[in-house]
Amino acid sequence: MPKKRKRKRTHGGDRQASETEDSDTSLSSSQEQHARTTRDPTQAGPSNPQGSGQDHDLLRNVIQALKKQVTDWYPLLKDRTYFLPPVFMARIQRSQKMIGRKSVLVNEPPEKLAKKAFVLEKDVREDKAHIKVLSCLEKLPQNEVMFVISKLQFYDYLGDPQYKHVAFRRANDAQSPYRDDGDFDILIIHKKYGIMAAEIKAVGDNAEELGESPGKRDNNLVKRIDKAITQMQRCKDVLEYLVSNGNETPRILTTLMLPNISDSDLQRVLAGKIETREMLCEILGVNTNQNPIDLCLTADDLKNPTNWWQRLEASSGEDPAMSDSVYLDLVSRFGGPATIVTVPAVNIVSNKHSRSKTIKIPLHTRGNGVAECAKRVAPPLSEIVLNRRQVDILENRKEKMVYLTGPPGTGKTLVVIIKALDWLSEGKAVQVVSSVPEGEAAAHMVFHEVSESAGSEAEEKIKLHHFDLRGEEHVNSAAEVLVKEAENGELYIIADEMGRNFGTVCALMKHRVQELNVWAASIYHKCIPSDMTKEALTEALRTTPRITGEVSSSGHMSHQDDVYKYKANPISPPPCEGPLTISIIHDKDEGHSGKATYDCYECGEKVASTLRELHVEESGVTLNYRKVFVLTAGHALHEGNGDSSDGASGTSASGFLQGLTRTGIPARVLTEGATKEEKKEVATMTGPDQVVVAECRMVSGLERPVVVWVQGDLTSKDEHDGRLHAISRCTSQLIWVRRR
Repeated sequence: MPKKRKRKRTHGGDRQASETEDSDTSLSSSQEQHARTTRDPTQAGPSNPQGSGQDHDLLRNVIQALKKQVTDWYPLLKDRTYFLPPVFMARIQRSQKMIGRKSVLVNEPPEKLAKKAFVLEKDVREDKAHIKVLSCLEKLPQNEVMFVISKLQFYDYLGDPQYKHVAFRRANDAQSPYRDDGDFDILIIHKKYGIMAAEIKAVGDNAEELGESPGKRDNNLVKRIDKAITQMQRCKDVLEYLVSNGNETPRILTTLMLPNISDSDLQRVLAGKIETREMLCEILGVNTNQNPIDLCLTADDLKNPTNWWQRLEASSGEDPAMSDSVYLDLVSRFGGPATIVTVPAVNIVSNKHSRSKTIKIPLHTRGNGVAECAKRVAPPLSEIVLNRRQVDILENRKEKMVYLTGPPGTGKTLVVIIKALDWLSEGKAVQVVSSVPEGEAAAHMVFHEVSESAGSEAEEKIKLHHFDLRGEEHVNSAAEVLVKEAENGELYIIADEMGRNFGTVCALMKHRVQELNVWAASIYHKCIPSDMTKEALTEALRTTPRITGEVSSSGHMSHQDDVYKYKANPISPPPCEGPLTISIIHDKDEGHSGKATYDCYECGEKVASTLRELHVEESGVTLNYRKVFVLTAGHALHEGNGDSSDGASGTSASGFLQGLTRTGIPARVLTEGATKEEKKEVATMTGPDQVVVAECRMVSGLERPVVVWVQGDLTSKDEHDGRLHAISRCTSQLIWVRRR
């Protein structure tokens, strides 16, 4: 048994935090008044019955309030698994930089040494290991009902200040076995099997990079296991103190998670370290004649953790102390509003070195997680975040004709926006051009962002032009219009979502303008005009790995090769992995109407219900209706078989749209025939707070935190186009409506 080490007491105020927001649940005024006058909470509580009746009344009332909030947050708590935080946030750092007159943030790699103490390489390795474990747990069968909490600090359990005088047991009580800082890597509250504390070790992730000898590598693994055993014992002791109530206490289990180590390597190393093996058996609760590795999660279990999980279940059996009421009580305390959810802040590197910070925010619900993910991955364009490749292009490319290409979400639009601002700062007149109807919305967005950033002094120096270059006569007229905008023989053009024929327009203008400057962007790399310099951006910047994984399966990238593939940055991690995709299945055997998803009333109803579960609401603090796209690929949701009309457009509404709107979700339909003002409102997220329903090409270049893709036909073209043009619009939560 690892020995307990005595710890010095530290105070909660010493812990690092950048900001705290009020919890969604607060004490009533009478409870708050009593909380100010009640004595030391460690003197009364469930395990200390000599406390006053008033103390017990307060405690009972608070517990009921916590349970009510938890059942509101997690309506299917008794039937499905929940994760807290709902979206895992990685540790990242950014630096501030001026490009021209525009202040931007730049993603920076982690530090090797702690002298700057921002984000270290070991932090990134730990986060990667944690993500592997969470992704593995997400693969467990749906009937495993549990509540999974990541990186819960001991002091944050029931640590909200407004609950500090309520008589709960806490980690910093005088009687607590450990009063120092500490945390649970993974804490699993299972409806049947009790509580499990899991310790994660990232050992093995950088073995090849370090070039260590096999012997040194094995010794390092043993050291990590020994440390993990000590930490597992500590977590177990703290949990036993926190949940003990004088009656039957829920079972406390522990496990070791080594996502970068194989079963065979772990078996080989432990075979030569008898003492470590025996201590591991003891903390896992198995006999020394059993194999402790069976209860450890290793790299071999990541793709299919079912066998590992079944071995855990068989080893412990169901916990007789667990029941629906006990499960609700535990989740209310560990996952309710009184417990603080802490996620890493985005650290801004400056000359004034400061320690890496954490941020305390209300992040209990999936909707909160979706909003926070979108905020970190794709912040407002007024707060531009770049990577080093983009900075290099902006600072070092002196070519006048530049074509930016790469898959969706790689920040091409950011580069052209900053280039436009750079030209405006030099007193140049800038022309923002859309060359195809499906590029109009993106042009509105670019024009809006450039105008807002440049200010009123540049108002007369920037113009927006919409062209439809699908005919030769339009090509010539577009060239005529733009040539007239030249000043002193100079013409400066931004063309996001550039169409094929705009290269011909540029060729016509080049002979008539002394100095032609064009910075254009498109996802397609096979239609680059010969006189333009190609710059490829392939690192995902404004979307999550989950979304890029879906987009990468599009035939445009995997087979046709007309769009470059994503390339991951091995050094700088993404801000978060992103939430799991929510699937809604169109199934006629389940009573769904309509032949296809886009004409199914029940599918529309299910999407509406899902949006409500995400707490998407009118003028919502985290997610409002404007932040949602409902998209199809080649199918119009407003064209249906019914006679009714959707309230937004007055056109015949499909069954899907009827199901969506009749259950209270306000929606507007964006068609190719929409007015410029309507397209502008969608592009700039102004106008009525409504969900935008559109064919995906109508919103090319735009983004939303929540995207509903209504997949139509089960054809490769529909799927490939949908992945490339619809799913790619998503910066956080994808809701996929599909046929079985």
